[in-house]
Amino acid sequence: MTLVRLKVAAELSITLYALLFCIQQVLQLAYKWDKFWLRI
Repeated sequence: MTLVRLKVAAELSITLYALLFCIQQVLQLAYKWDKFWLRI
């Protein structure tokens, strides 16, 4: 495995991890909003 490939793979995995983190945050926020609206 070349260094360039390794760098690309690392950047891809970091991007994927960031995306997953954002999705998780959005889902948590949506869940809280659902509870909030149900309370009203």
